[in-house]
Amino acid sequence: MVANGPGRRQDQSMVWDPDTSSALMFGGHASNTFQYFNDLWQFHWPLRSWAELQPDFPGPSPRFGHSAVWDVVSRTMLILGGTHVSETYGDMWAYESTRNRWTLWLSSEGPGPRVYHTAVWDPLRRAMLAFGGERGVDILAELHYFSFVSRAWWPLTTGLGPRSKHTASWDAAARSMLVFGGWDGQTYLASLQRYDANSDRWAEVTAAGTVPWPRGGHAAAWDPASASVLVVGGVQNRSDTLSFSDDFFSFSVLTGFWNELGPGAPGATADLPPGPSPRASSSMVFDTASPASLLFGGFNGSYLGETWRYVMTPTAPTPTVRCQLGQPCLPEGTDAGNLNMDNLWLKTSCQNYQGLPPLDGSRLFVEPDSYQLCSCGGSSDCILAQDHTVPVGRFIAEGPYANQSALCYIGWKCTVPVWMGVGISTNDSLIARNDCQKMLASTYTLAVTINESANAFSLDVGMIDSAGTAEVVELCWCPFSHSCDSAEDGLICFWPIIVVMLTDFQVTALRLHIQCPPGQYELEGACQLCPADQYCPGGLATLFFF
Repeated sequence: MVANGPGRRQDQSMVWDPDTSSALMFGGHASNTFQYFNDLWQFHWPLRSWAELQPDFPGPSPRFGHSAVWDVVSRTMLILGGTHVSETYGDMWAYESTRNRWTLWLSSEGPGPRVYHTAVWDPLRRAMLAFGGERGVDILAELHYFSFVSRAWWPLTTGLGPRSKHTASWDAAARSMLVFGGWDGQTYLASLQRYDANSDRWAEVTAAGTVPWPRGGHAAAWDPASASVLVVGGVQNRSDTLSFSDDFFSFSVLTGFWNELGPGAPGATADLPPGPSPRASSSMVFDTASPASLLFGGFNGSYLGETWRYVMTPTAPTPTVRCQLGQPCLPEGTDAGNLNMDNLWLKTSCQNYQGLPPLDGSRLFVEPDSYQLCSCGGSSDCILAQDHTVPVGRFIAEGPYANQSALCYIGWKCTVPVWMGVGISTNDSLIARNDCQKMLASTYTLAVTINESANAFSLDVGMIDSAGTAEVVELCWCPFSHSCDSAEDGLICFWPIIVVMLTDFQVTALRLHIQCPPGQYELEGACQLCPADQYCPGGLATLFFF
């Protein structure tokens, strides 16, 4: 606990700056005493002290129930939305800490006014994902994506249900957002949902262990070392009785279990000092260097202004192994967290009966996704997949998703608006083939450029040769982390012809259907002009008479 900090309040925002080991806290309210805040404070952990900052230029108006994220590259805090008295905001503000100034970024181009929503930060794409919240009497299920670089918004797949006063935590290793609890307009929730940013899909998460009671207005943070969501406090619905909570929970993505932490946990020793009193609407951040969580403020019938710190038990980082599709995969040493890969099975879940092919150094061909590395439970001979039920690490299979396709017209410029996968990049390589795995050549030579597009990628295929024929072309992928034309590929010599066998390009990124354009029709593989008295929609379609 620290004295001489910000005034007592609730519904403020807080972010963590790892470069200075500091928390930045903004806004909040103590409306029962007619106080609405737009002050900005910094808690400096090395000095154990708070200091109010005085930025240049006026900043956001007083507000609460807004969201905040931190961009570590530019050391900028982004503020979105919030409310004050009868007005709900949809504006976005940026606080540039290196220049100590506020700037209004977007006043109307965003997803609209909202309060009690959440926002997480994707450091890989330098993007904010804002989910849920309230607008007037409506509880929202919208998910929106904001690019820091382009300063543009895009809508993403709507959530599985509306909720506000929930929490959202970002799992950077899997590029996924974990949403817990909240209020759906009728009841408090205890469900845990996962949004996979790579595939733009939502899913319910099945959890075991000591599952928290339904609640809203709780605080949460992400512990990357243990791959866990930390949840504290909130208003809980315990057997149809509402109360403020002081519970402190951890959900492990690796094991799928909830565990209670802190002095109130089962089996906690009596010498542990007491934790924060029951409360809701506080804010919490996580310091990975310590590692520790930092909690400030809240409400439990009275407004609170305390600063609390919970130090986690030191733990080795969860081993996270990455391999790329189509490339040899045999992780070892530090790449595998010093795990002995010979004794592990790869599964979608360690509780599953079946396992995936072993990582024996052969080329990897599985569905791109996040998997579990499973060790033997010790109750069997440890020979079969079903013997391995203990999760010890995570495995990320990187590459483009299967079964993606697009249509291009002969003689036209071609752009594929959406191309998706796990761990793919604008620096990856794509070549055209008739068949990627069989390494069969195509009649087309395409110079494909990969561009970022919202939460996915787009492909600029260029102009399709007007002298080309209708066919299905496979775009074959190789990640930029590999040479893609290495000596391993080799040269096969059929004198006087030398054939380059690009064995690194065996993964199909997308099937490109190249067809005759509208106004033409295909006849024996060639495009023909449409007769004046007939209609030709293009592609494989035949003539239509008027």
